[in-house]
Amino acid sequence: MSTHAERVDRQFSEAAQRYLGSDVHAKGKDLDWLSGIVERHRPRRVLDLGAGAGHVSYRVAPHVQSVTALDPSREMLSVVERESLSRGIPNIETRTGASTAIPFGDGTFDCIVSRYSAHHWSDLQTALAECFRVLVPGGRILMMDSSSPRETLLDTWLQTIELLRDPTHVRSHSLSEWERMLDRAGFEVVSLQAGKVVLPFLSWIQRSATTEERSRMIRQLFDLAPEEVREYYLKNGGNDLVIEIDTLMIEAVSRQGDEPAVQGRVR
Repeated sequence: MSTHAERVDRQFSEAAQRYLGSDVHAKGKDLDWLSGIVERHRPRRVLDLGAGAGHVSYRVAPHVQSVTALDPSREMLSVVERESLSRGIPNIETRTGASTAIPFGDGTFDCIVSRYSAHHWSDLQTALAECFRVLVPGGRILMMDSSSPRETLLDTWLQTIELLRDPTHVRSHSLSEWERMLDRAGFEVVSLQAGKVVLPFLSWIQRSATTEERSRMIRQLFDLAPEEVREYYLKNGGNDLVIEIDTLMIEAVSRQGDEPAVQGRVR
């Protein structure tokens, strides 16, 4: 049996090029929100945590001294290196590593950014403690991810279909879970915005290379779903399913002189 980290590496190494070309990942109002904050505060050293194909790194690089794209997948980082060269962006470097054991010393970065990655992390609380550790006092964290509804029924269905689509999915956390864990890790939330992302079914499953059997299971689950689940997640997509899920954008700063309740590990 493989570990979760090994599954993540394999899953995203095989899908690296698809994520580079994914409209969901390459575009979005959340990228505008992110780059606006970075441009306003001008941090020197930025960590793109769970960088994937590098879309966040490309957006923030013009406004900072350096960006480090950190990801467990070497193939994903190879895509970032080639694309940075192609776009003429000289200040992006890459490093393999996991969110729960960030391979940098205390106070290395002024800002940490992460987009559509956290729901794959094996332990969000530990990852946030690691973020606190590698940030300078008063450093900023900008997190964008899918999120779960507060209602238990809707949450259960979301986690189920996400896990069927992609076995590296761990959990899409609710807004209240994020707030609680950020506070426990030593962060103060500056702003929190909720949104939606629309996902045509075919591109959604093709991007993650979901097997035909699992795709059928997801369709069957929606056929069997209670009406309130179908109304919440399914949109009119003509001949095929269109799924809409919740997203969040969080800006937080580390509390100066604070000690997180969960300690990170020095690397």
